[in-house]
Amino acid sequence: MSRDEILTIPAEEWGKDHHSLLLYIETRLVDHGGALNEQNLRGHMEGWRKYPTLLVEGHKQYGHNDYDCLADLIAEGYVEADNPSGRVTFRGRGGQVTKLGYKVNALTEKGYDLAHRLRREKAERVAARVVQEAAG
Repeated sequence: MSRDEILTIPAEEWGKDHHSLLLYIETRLVDHGGALNEQNLRGHMEGWRKYPTLLVEGHKQYGHNDYDCLADLIAEGYVEADNPSGRVTFRGRGGQVTKLGYKVNALTEKGYDLAHRLRREKAERVAARVVQEAAG
C-alpha cells in the first residue's frame, strides 16, 4: 500500500493518537496560527513504522502516522485546512520558500466540542489521581 492509499479511519474508531493530535492542533492554533511543528508529529522520523496509531479498545493501525491522523481529522470534519493533507509551503518576503510544513486553519464546531470534552476528561482524571495520591 502506498502512502497515497492509506485508509481513512472513521472517528468512532479513534483513540489516543487522534485525540492527542486534535489537542495539539488546538494549542498550535492558539499559539502559532495553526502551523504544526513536524518534530512533534509521529511520522517524520526514521523508524516511525514501528509505532502504530492507537485506536479504541486497544486496536492498532500500523503504517498510519500523525500525518494520516491529520488527514482523518480533516476528512471527518473536525479540522479545516486549505488542502486535504494540511501540507503547505511557508513563504517569506518576496515569496521565497522558507520551509515546507503543515498548517491548519481552524477547528470546526465539532472539533472544538471534542477538544473541550477531551481536555475536561483529562483534567478530571488528573485531579482525581492527585487527590488519591494525597490521601495516600
